[in-house]
Parts: sequence; structure tokens; C-alpha cells
Amino acid sequence: SGSCKGGHKFAAPYLCGKDYCQECGKDGSPIHQRRVSRWIPLMEQFTSLGYLVFTFPKSVRFLFLDKAILSDFRYQLKRKLLRDGFKKGLMRWHWFGDCQSCSGYGCNYCNDTGSGSEFHPHLNVFIDKKYIPNLKEFLSGYERWIKLYVGRLLDAEIKKRILLIEKYGSI
Repeated sequence: SGSCKGGHKFAAPYLCGKDYCQECGKDGSPIHQRRVSRWIPLMEQFTSLGYLVFTFPKSVRFLFLDKAILSDFRYQLKRKLLRDGFKKGLMRWHWFGDCQSCSGYGCNYCNDTGSGSEFHPHLNVFIDKKYIPNLKEFLSGYERWIKLYVGRLLDAEIKKRILLIEKYGSI
């Protein structure tokens, strides 16, 4: 809160903007509405609208704890989508799935956010394409691409751990 030289008083809410915050993470919260209102004009430029979700199995989620890796995955996916002919799109990370108790509607268990407590990074992608011909082939191509990406991450993690063992002895 504050005031101006003319004596007028004002106040503005301070919102963190985090998905897991009780206030900012709710559907319909001011932060959520601001996010949606920024995307609507961009989506209106699309001729059609498609929706994809890229997620990872539990067994490899530990590789995606680093913000730099998440940014790189998003960048590489964007490049692949462009190469595959998707000229327009919007992407946004979500960190958690829906709460198991309320199925994403908000309850005491999830602090009324609707988010679950298990780390479940997934990238929501809106594309300017309603219909994808040869969907099975399209999906298997992206599945192969993601497996290669995860394989490179695993190789890097193994090399890092080998160096640590060589430097400090067995763990």
C-alpha cells in the first residue's frame, strides 16, 4: 500500500504467480486469469487449435529437476515442432498433476490449488493445427525423439557420477 503527494491512498495485492501457491495456483485466480488473457489474443490468430501434452515416466523424472534441462527440452521440442511444420504454438510447463483427492478441483489436502503433491513435469503445447494426419506415426516419431533425449540425459548423469566416484571414491 502507499499514497501519493495528493494524499490519495492505494493498495495492490502482492501475488507470487507460482502454480503451487494457494492463491495464485487456483483456476480463476487473478494470476490464472492474467495468464489466460495474455494467451487468448495469441490463440485467436490460429486458424485451428490442437493440444498436445508431453510428459515423462516416473522412472526418469529425476533428470528433469534442473531448470536448465527443462528449458533445453522446451527449446529442442520447439525446434522439432518447427521442422515438422508447426509454425505457431504456445508452450507452458506444469510441475504437478491433479490432486488425487479432488481430481484438480481444490480441497483441503491440496491447499485448494487442485495440484497434486507428486512432481510430474509436463509441457502443455497448443498448436495451430486441428487435425494431424497419420497420428500414430506422428506420436511414435515424438516418442522416439523423447527416448533419444532422455538417453542423452542418462548418459550425461552416468558420466557425472563416474567422475564423482573417481574423485571421491565409492559412495
